[in-house]
Amino acid sequence: MCGWAAGGVSAGGAVFRVKVVQCDLVGCATDEDVFERVLAALKAPDWHGRNLDALWDSIAGGGINELVPPFRLNVAGSGGLRNDLRDLVDKIGNLFSDARSDRLVDVAFVLI
Repeated sequence: MCGWAAGGVSAGGAVFRVKVVQCDLVGCATDEDVFERVLAALKAPDWHGRNLDALWDSIAGGGINELVPPFRLNVAGSGGLRNDLRDLVDKIGNLFSDARSDRLVDVAFVLI
């Protein structure tokens, strides 16, 4: 599920839009499940790796996923996950944050 939301106003006064995409992790039982849901939200190709290194390449490097920045990934359902899966979700959130700060990629990962 995805939709558009107003992103703000540029220095020149133009309104820009940020795609807001929903990702529901309820029912995820494995790392693979978490990656499947996140990658589906990003419209990643079937061959996309199910690991943090591959996710970094597609977010920070670009040119892999159909969903391109700017976008915000709203992630629901992480609170009910096992501790190890919540840790994975935190690492994915940190990856998005690093892409934003280190590579200036206009992405956000928001736990809702």
